[in-house]
Amino acid sequence: MNNKNNEPLRVAQVIGKWLGGGVESVIMNYYCHNDHNKIPFYFICDEDSTCIPREEIEKLGGKVIVVPPYQKLNKYLKELKRIFKENKYQIVHSNINALSVFPLYAAKKAGVPVRIAHSHSTSNKKEWKKTLLKNVLRPFSKVYATDYFACSELAGRWLFGNKTFEQGKVTIINNAIDLDKFKYDEKIRKEKRKELGINDDTLVIGHIGRFVAQKNHTFLIDIFTEIFKENSNSVLLLAGEGPLKDEIQNKVKELGLEENVKFLGQRKDANELYQAFDVFLLPSLYEGLPVVGVEAQAAGLLCVLSDDMTKETKIIDSTIFMSLKEKTCAWTNTLLERFNDFERKNTEIEISDNGFNIERESNKLEYKYLEMSSIENQIRKRILYFVDNLNFGGIQSFIMNLIDGFNKNEFDIEILTLNYGEESVIEKQLKQHGVNVYRSNEKLNNILSFIKYGQFLKKFFVTHKYDVVHVHGSSKNYMVLKYAKKNNVATRIIHSHSTSFQTNSKSRKIIGNIMKMLMKKYANKFLACSYEAGLWLFGKKIVNGNSFYVIKNCIKNDKYIYNSKIRNVTREELNIKKDAVIIGHVGRMIEIKNHSYLLKVFKEYQKLNRNSKLLLIGTGPLEDQLKQEAKDLKIDSDVLFLGFQSETNKYLQALDIFVLPSLFEGLPMVLVEAQTNGLKCFVSDKVSREAKLSDNLEFININEVPEKFAEKIFKTNYERNNNVNLIKKRGFFLEDVVNVLADIYLK
Repeated sequence: MNNKNNEPLRVAQVIGKWLGGGVESVIMNYYCHNDHNKIPFYFICDEDSTCIPREEIEKLGGKVIVVPPYQKLNKYLKELKRIFKENKYQIVHSNINALSVFPLYAAKKAGVPVRIAHSHSTSNKKEWKKTLLKNVLRPFSKVYATDYFACSELAGRWLFGNKTFEQGKVTIINNAIDLDKFKYDEKIRKEKRKELGINDDTLVIGHIGRFVAQKNHTFLIDIFTEIFKENSNSVLLLAGEGPLKDEIQNKVKELGLEENVKFLGQRKDANELYQAFDVFLLPSLYEGLPVVGVEAQAAGLLCVLSDDMTKETKIIDSTIFMSLKEKTCAWTNTLLERFNDFERKNTEIEISDNGFNIERESNKLEYKYLEMSSIENQIRKRILYFVDNLNFGGIQSFIMNLIDGFNKNEFDIEILTLNYGEESVIEKQLKQHGVNVYRSNEKLNNILSFIKYGQFLKKFFVTHKYDVVHVHGSSKNYMVLKYAKKNNVATRIIHSHSTSFQTNSKSRKIIGNIMKMLMKKYANKFLACSYEAGLWLFGKKIVNGNSFYVIKNCIKNDKYIYNSKIRNVTREELNIKKDAVIIGHVGRMIEIKNHSYLLKVFKEYQKLNRNSKLLLIGTGPLEDQLKQEAKDLKIDSDVLFLGFQSETNKYLQALDIFVLPSLFEGLPMVLVEAQTNGLKCFVSDKVSREAKLSDNLEFININEVPEKFAEKIFKTNYERNNNVNLIKKRGFFLEDVVNVLADIYLK
C-alpha cells in the first residue's frame, strides 16, 4: 500500500525516557516487523535516556532524535514543535500515557494531522505522587489526540474513559511478540542454566522488570523467602535495573539469601532466560498488559501474576492471578501446588490465536496508520469470515475459492473458527496464502462453554477491527454478529449454505427459532446459496427484501472441465480397470451426508455389476464406523476410502456416476463441480431443486429401498455431457460471484 507519489509514511514515535522497559520493547517489536521502506519510525527520546538501541534502529532505516525531558516543559514543547514542523510527520504516536497531552499539543501546533495517544498502563494509590500527576493530566488525554490506542481494555478505559471505550473509539494494539524467539526450547534451557550455574533439578523462579515501586519487588522477595523455606533447592532470578535495586539487594542480604537470589542486570537475552525459568512471578501493583507476561506464557511457563493488571494478560489456562491482599504464604502455597501438577508445553497456537503474534499484528498496525493518514485513494476493506470449522467441506472450499478470487489490494480477509486441537490441512493452506486464522477453541457443548465463548468474542472484537463480518453457517452463530454489532462493525452478514431436516423435538424447534430471531436482530445483510436455503433460515419477509442476496457456490472457472487424460491417469493411480464403473461421493463423514445408505445402495449395485468401485472422498467422525459397515456388508475390497483430498478434481474426472444421498443440503458446491465435469448425478430429494443445473442431475427419494436406487443407477446412461457454458451462463463461475460479493462488501 503506497501513496500516489510512492513516498513513505513518516511516523514519529514519542518514547519519553528510554530505559529498556516493556513499552520500548513493544514498539521495537512492531518496528522490526513492519515495512521500513513504507513506514519508517522516528524515535523521539528524552536526552537522559540510558538504553536507546540507536545502532539497531538506524540499521532498520529509523532515526533517533533526543529532546529535553518533559520536566523542562518550555524547552520540551518548543523543541518538539520545531522537530514536528521541520520533519513534516504525517503521524505523531505518543507512548507516554497521561503525559501524551504535551507532545500531542506540540504536534497540533505544528500542524500534524494524525495525533495518537497510546495508553500502555494504569495507576496505583501506593505510587501516590505519580498517580496524582496522572490523574491531573488524564482529563486532557483526548484534547489534542485525534486517535486513541491502548494495550488492553483496562488501559483504554483508564486513560480515555468508559464511554469513549464503549463507543468503539479506542483501538487495541496488542503487546505482540516474535513467537519463534520465545517458544520453549529444552536445549537452550540446559545451556542457559549451565551458564548461570544452576542445576537441572533446581526450582527457578524468574522475574524481568525495572526496579521501581510498580513492580513490587519487596513483596516478590517476601514470597521467595516462603518458597525457600519449603524448598531450599530453589533460586530467584531478577533481570533489570532501576532506582530501587540497591534497596532490594540490601533486603536480600538481610534475609541471608544472597546465594539464592541472583541479580542479572539489564539483559539482551531475556528470551533465553525464560527458558531457564520454571515459574514467572509478577506481583505488580498495576500494569496495562505487561509484555513480559506475554513472553513468559509464550515460553510455556507457569505464570503467577497479581490481579491488579488487566485480565487480558491471561492467555493460557495455566496462568494464575492472585490478590496482593493475600499473604505471601498463600502465594507460595498456590505456586508450589500448581507447579507440582504443571507440564510445560508449546503454547504458540494459543498465543497467536489470541492476537499476540507480531507477524500478524504488525500488519494491522501498518494498515491502521495508512487508514488514519488517508495515504491511499482507497484503503483495503477488512473482512472477517466466521466458519464453524476448517475441516474439509463445501463451505470451506467456497471460502478458499473466494480468497483466491478477491483482489488482495481491495480486501484484507481473516478467518475466525471454532476449531480446536491440531491445525487442520485447510488452516495450514490458508496460512500459506497469508491469511490470518483465529480460533476460539470452544466446543459449545454446555452453558459454561457458551459463556466463555461470549467472553472470547467480546475481547476479540475489541482487539480486532473489521469493516465487514461475514458469518458462514447456521443461526447459532448469532453470537459473532452480536459482538460485531456491539463493536460498530458496519456490515454484518449471515450466510445460509444449507436447509435442514425436520425435527420432532419441541425444545429443539423452540431453541432453533430463538436462534433465528437473534441472528436476524444482529445481521443487516442476508446471503444464501439458493432461494430455498434463504427462505428456510430467514423467512419470506427478508428473502423478498432489499437486504437479501443469492450468492452461488462458485467454482474456479475452467478447472472442472472433463479431461479424459486426467481420468485415465487417476484410474491407473487407483489401480482400477478402464472398463470398471466408478460411483463416487465427496463430503465429510457426518450423519447428514447419509453414507450408510450409500454403502447399502452400492452393495445392491454390486449384485448387478461386480466390475464396479465406490470412491468416498472426505473424512470425519463417522469414518471408522463406515469402514466397519463396509466390512460387515462384505464390500470393503471395492470401497476406497480416500480421506481428505485438497484437490478433488482429478477424482471427479475418474468417476462415472456421482451420488449425493444427503438428509438435507442447500446447493452443494460439489454438485456444481460434478455437473461442470459432465457427470451423471443422483441426488437426494432433500437437496434444493436449484441444484439442478443440467439434465445430468436426477433427484431420488432416499426413503426408497436401496435395491430400487441401485437398479436406477444400473440402468442409467452415464455418458458425459459438456455443461461448461451452461454452468457459466447460470453464474456459478468464481469471477461472477466475487464481483457480486465485492459490491456487497463495498456498499
